[in-house]
Amino acid sequence: MESPARLHLHRLLLLCGFTFILCGCRLGGIVTPPAHVESPATVFLKLDARHSGIAFPVGAGRFREYSFGAWRWFAVPDTRWPVALGSLGGVMQSTLQTNEYPSNNGVPLTRYDAEFIPIAVDARRADALRMELDARFARQFATYRYNELYDMHFVQDHEHYWMFNNCNQVTGRWLRRLGCRVDGLTLTNDFRLDKQ
Repeated sequence: MESPARLHLHRLLLLCGFTFILCGCRLGGIVTPPAHVESPATVFLKLDARHSGIAFPVGAGRFREYSFGAWRWFAVPDTRWPVALGSLGGVMQSTLQTNEYPSNNGVPLTRYDAEFIPIAVDARRADALRMELDARFARQFATYRYNELYDMHFVQDHEHYWMFNNCNQVTGRWLRRLGCRVDGLTLTNDFRLDKQ
């Protein structure tokens, strides 16, 4: 159980976050792809509604997306406002979610609207991160659930989800591991590509 001081801090940070959002402040991230890549592969930064993830090439013109989220919000799904507040406040279970898509002209093809931003990264880094996420998903397969609403496969995850470790911040960290520079708070999925 959380201490009263930590709970108070979470509530204060939650209030600050909502204040930033209501004021219309830019809370996304600016992504600068790696300047030079020896063995390039194209990954796609996926943006939809308020969510983000990364689609990795897996061969034969197919892509596997991974993203992070709140289990109850996405896997169940229970999108009532108390669940949203509980998720952002850090009191809900997290999830790692995935799906595999065909491509259309080299771009992942999903059943719902999404923006896909291509980013050239080192193929070895992309493969290593995707295989790490594959293994992380497989370790939790006992908690597996499919949700047709999002057309995604879910497992519970051990990484803590809350307002300052949400899907967009995790996506930002994954992009950094792929050699990208990511500036900004990445609290929202308002990502932009800095082509320099």
